[in-house]
Amino acid sequence: MSNGRPTELARVPSPTDGITARHLMQFKAVRIEILDQHGQAVIVTPRNGERKGPVVASGFLLRDDAALYLYTCWHVVTGIELANPVLPGTHQRRSRLKVSIASEGGSDAFEVELYEKSGAEVSLPRWEQDEQSVSNSSLAMANLVQPFWHDIVRIRLPCSVVTSTTQVLSRLDLWPDLIAPADPLMLVGYPYGFSARQLTPTPIVVKRNVAAISRDGTRREILIDGAGAPGMSGGPVFYEWDDRLYLFGMYVGVIFPDAAPENEPGRTGALGIVCPMNLLAHRLKLARPCPPANP
Repeated sequence: MSNGRPTELARVPSPTDGITARHLMQFKAVRIEILDQHGQAVIVTPRNGERKGPVVASGFLLRDDAALYLYTCWHVVTGIELANPVLPGTHQRRSRLKVSIASEGGSDAFEVELYEKSGAEVSLPRWEQDEQSVSNSSLAMANLVQPFWHDIVRIRLPCSVVTSTTQVLSRLDLWPDLIAPADPLMLVGYPYGFSARQLTPTPIVVKRNVAAISRDGTRREILIDGAGAPGMSGGPVFYEWDDRLYLFGMYVGVIFPDAAPENEPGRTGALGIVCPMNLLAHRLKLARPCPPANP
């Protein structure tokens, strides 16, 4: 378990205080639909038991100082898996996100552009990602940078995006302490894009336990004892302590330590991967592989 109580800073009252914290979780995860350059839904290629359909993922909103950010996974905005960093086909190019979130009156939605034009025919990513990168010439040709450590991005949202405080997390909601094997976590997101309600985006909450803490240099990933479903990538992961929910990290994917064939849908040995949020401070920067062609 964690060593001692959280810091005084982390115990400042917030919208996640109190016994009603679990009831507010449906407001904390956003549903993300991936759109192409024409504003049409990008269609997933079926694999590992997935059905053909629009690509859907999860995310959350977090305010840092005066700026509001959308957090999700790098593989969500690029369509590229870190384990197999290959550019998707032109028809699979991801250009914007449609973000839907539950509100007290029903739902809110807005779109986020993933690229900005800089000079003739040059599109640069608008998101921030891991400050360390892996050399990948094929991705660099598409103005993409492969992150070295973490499969996480954040996109600064314009002032025109207005949400209630119930829908937005802050730095004061971050879990500041250690965590240990067997500690319980709650994953919030949209498995296969599923919402518990048809007219209001309502995420699913699944409970997992910490299986191990994986350390590799300065990298730390939390392995959990079961995977989330496709569509939950980018969703917030909470830890409950003293009747309060803390944002512990983000669900980023799955690994298969078992030896079963990769195309087998029901792989019981799958482990989920969670990236702790407290490792990301000062480690995200704009993904710019090269200077603009015509500044």
